[in-house]
Amino acid sequence: MRLTVTAILLAVAAPLLAQQPSDDSLTRGLLNLATMRQLATAIEYQRAAHGGVRLGSTDAESAMALAVDAAQLRDPWGTPYKIEIDDKSGYRIVGAGSDKSFDDKTWSAKGETTTLDADSVLAGGVFVRSNRQWLLGMVTEAQKGDQALPTAFLRGDTYRFVTTPGSAWAWLRINELEAEAIKSDPKILDLIRERITQDKMKALSERFLRARTTAHNVRGVRIPRILDEWGTALEVSFIDPEAQHFRIISAGADKVFDQSTWSRPITQSVHEDLVYDDSSWTRVLDLDALAKSFLPPELQSHPSMTKLKTTAGQQIFKVGGDVAAPVALVRGEVPYPPELEGRRQVGIAEVTIDASGKVIEVKPMLGLSAEADRMIADALRSWEFKPAMRAGQPVAVIYNVTLSLTPR
Repeated sequence: MRLTVTAILLAVAAPLLAQQPSDDSLTRGLLNLATMRQLATAIEYQRAAHGGVRLGSTDAESAMALAVDAAQLRDPWGTPYKIEIDDKSGYRIVGAGSDKSFDDKTWSAKGETTTLDADSVLAGGVFVRSNRQWLLGMVTEAQKGDQALPTAFLRGDTYRFVTTPGSAWAWLRINELEAEAIKSDPKILDLIRERITQDKMKALSERFLRARTTAHNVRGVRIPRILDEWGTALEVSFIDPEAQHFRIISAGADKVFDQSTWSRPITQSVHEDLVYDDSSWTRVLDLDALAKSFLPPELQSHPSMTKLKTTAGQQIFKVGGDVAAPVALVRGEVPYPPELEGRRQVGIAEVTIDASGKVIEVKPMLGLSAEADRMIADALRSWEFKPAMRAGQPVAVIYNVTLSLTPR
């Protein structure tokens, strides 16, 4: 009798256990919803800021029109989203799910699903069919506290940055909150304008840097007329006779260039000029600081938004976006740990480097062995760096250093 009851309980529990996705599947499911929301916000923004939306004939053209990375036009399983836009009646975004197959017969079946296979449908800014409630019920409180997002406004292919259930949950919530706020808060519209303008300035810089590599100067490069998101053409100037160095400026929301401000620290106003010299910001707005106007406290708990500080009171940033990486100037030798027994290994450590380039904290990440971790930490503490830079100023950062541990 006991065996029979056990068998029945296992038979009932099996389908329920099968519904619990792995961390990888949960991450992809949440990313699918987040990306659909991201595309919907991009459409809402283009309509609000520019009066309409047009998709291109290629992924690259559509990504440029929506101001997203081309990777976000495909779901986390690699299937292109179906995006239908009608400026009169609205828009619809459909994701195929993990089975990579669209089933248009299900699109009118509104409500919640409890599988990763089912198609998700977002129409007019609202999910009419999705597995959102089911997936969010799978995210633990511990995962929500371990977001690991470098910034509230990720650039580029977010699938490379968002790799855990916690970070995927945070990215979904950020996109949901941004989508809600864009309809009611003009400040959010300006914030998105600012983000896209910054991306345009960096993309133009990359074009010049490629030309400088091949032609050794940038004076002969055709300067395209690129408008910032307030409708003013970006200004480009060469700041040395040899045309090796260039400057890109946006006039900001007031549409007026004010050269007298370019050497002064920026305030948190979208009316100010932005300045990008060669490959780094001289003046730029802190988007994470602006995001505090609409992000709740639980989404402001990671270092880039709470601004962790060194014991000397320096704010600590993460490398990426407008924070350029530090450069190692003096590298201390890393001894080979004998317990690795001649095997070549890779060591990774999270290093906190202050604004003078001094290493103030080392956290080995791989746990090769207690002795190996100690040797890696001791060696990295002797390294010296050219400090990370932000808006032309040295800053403290958290930075991952990769080491090759090779027997001699």
